[in-house]
Amino acid sequence: MNIEDIYIGLDTPKKHDVISFFIENYLKDFKEESEYYEYPPFFGETEFETENYSEMISYILKEKGRTYRFYFENLTNREMLKGMIFINRDGSIYLGVGVYNSFSKIYQEKLKTDFHSSLIMICNEVLPPDNLNDFKTSLIANRAIKPIKEISDNIVDNGLNKNLMADHELKILFKELMDDNEVIGEQYKDGDFLYVFTQTIEQRDHPNDDRHKTVGGKGPIRLNLLTNEFERIHYMDFPSEIVEITTPVLDQISKGILERKYVNQDDIFDFVKNVYGEDFSEVFDDLNFQTDEMYVSFKVPEVQNKLQTFLEKNKIKYSIEKDGSLKITRVPRSS
Repeated sequence: MNIEDIYIGLDTPKKHDVISFFIENYLKDFKEESEYYEYPPFFGETEFETENYSEMISYILKEKGRTYRFYFENLTNREMLKGMIFINRDGSIYLGVGVYNSFSKIYQEKLKTDFHSSLIMICNEVLPPDNLNDFKTSLIANRAIKPIKEISDNIVDNGLNKNLMADHELKILFKELMDDNEVIGEQYKDGDFLYVFTQTIEQRDHPNDDRHKTVGGKGPIRLNLLTNEFERIHYMDFPSEIVEITTPVLDQISKGILERKYVNQDDIFDFVKNVYGEDFSEVFDDLNFQTDEMYVSFKVPEVQNKLQTFLEKNKIKYSIEKDGSLKITRVPRSS
């Protein structure tokens, strides 16, 4: 399995507390890669040296402008093999984990929940930018700030005085940012901004279906209702707190599978939320999602037993592999 390096960017006055929490909750049984630390690390006269990484972290944090990267490893861990702590010159910190890609989504959500930030970056064989401003900037996809042009006053006036705008108005407004096969999706108003999601016609006609999702798809278009400027932003810059997200109950999960005639990844995660909770790292041992089937193994036998009952009830074929994992056929038998 491939390994993904996931970093979360933070700017907090409680750096010691945050780093200590990360070490205690993520790096248990991990070993630091270096046995000796000196500052500055590569050139110049040595100002401080130690064999204890905790002492070096304390030294770096004493004065803004000091920067250092700490690496940890545990090659026997079945989920997370690496840990990283980067202290940047601008005072920000990055906390990183190197995980097998089947656990990437779990750890992204765990980092966002534990550290109350949505600034998540996946880096494969490259390092993240060395300051938080560039980190944020690099998350923005298809950035193209443009003033509203060639739009009739009637459309602008009507649109800017409403919470939402009609789809055909927005299609005209955003024509330079949208492909021919794109249509307007959901809209959310937050203060002086209107966030508009777009989707392909295929995605519109097959909603909530993994087979028609685009990995790493376009983020929403953000319209400034005061300056009449709009831009395509990264989905991480969308204020997700303005949307109330609820976990579907088991009957709703069953209904979704029946309607789309397909088992989504989120159906498995939502099922676990219902019967156990949201700490996926305690539940899953391994995950492997393919187009026609998925392979799921559990640390908690009770959860696996409940899932098997749920699959049987919904006529979803599964088998138990030699290693004890479930092989789930994603198209139900009745389809």
